[in-house]
Amino acid sequence: MKFTINIECTPDEARDFMGLPDPKIIQEKMFKAMQGKVTDLPAGWDAWQDMQKMMWDQMAAAMNAPAADSKSKK
Repeated sequence: MKFTINIECTPDEARDFMGLPDPKIIQEKMFKAMQGKVTDLPAGWDAWQDMQKMMWDQMAAAMNAPAADSKSKK
């Protein structure tokens, strides 16, 4: 035997009925914490940009190395 029950309610009503916590409070706290970290970002941003530049330079050198080797063999 199989029963199907359809209940129409909003997510907030379902959370209240099941006794689950309201995620809005947690989201607000996390958002405030992330805002604090984003304002501190410029201090570490320069190091990140330097590391990214080194990576691109190494990739360019690696891609140009086979071409330089083939030219020197001619």
